[in-house]
Amino acid sequence: MLPATARQRLLPHLALAPFTDRTITDRKHFERELARIRARKYATDDEEYHAGLVCVAVPVHDERRRACAAIAVHAPRSRMPLERALEHLPSLRRAAEAMSATFD
Repeated sequence: MLPATARQRLLPHLALAPFTDRTITDRKHFERELARIRARKYATDDEEYHAGLVCVAVPVHDERRRACAAIAVHAPRSRMPLERALEHLPSLRRAAEAMSATFD
């Protein structure tokens, strides 16, 4: 996770271009979503980048506890709606913890 000061310096320079009609393009909404991701410790993509595709991702942390990678499950919404993708969170978290342990 990026420290708050670095995040505040970076956010004004991000182009929040729409990829689909669900892409977050409003800066305040984007900042609220980042706060939700930090609080939940996972991120979702509900057709925000590619229409028809959903994703759930969890971070992998290095030895300093900084996010250095992510493990995710992606699927077409028609085969796995976001609600069902969220059921994979326990497995994703276990896999991320196992990968993070390799940095210790």
